Amino acid sequence: DASLRVVGHSDSVGAAGPNQRLGEARARVVMDALARAGVAPDRLRTASRAAAERIGPSRSPANRRVTFEPVFATEPAP
Repeated sequence: DASLRVVGHSDSVGAAGPNQRLGEARARVVMDALARAGVAPDRLRTASRAAAERIGPSRSPANRRVTFEPVFATEPAP
């Protein structure tokens, strides 16, 4: 019954809007790969944190990543 949120991140170079869309695109690529590998698409959600949760300096490649979070049963449907 578990669901997974696939979260895309970006570095802080550039404007907020494009970074938000870049994070969403990163998350969608990973979500699509998980679905092709057999994970039920209805158990996956995507989100973008853009540059809000950096783990390194502004331009660090470490900030351009995808992470995973549980989706809680009490959360509203997308």
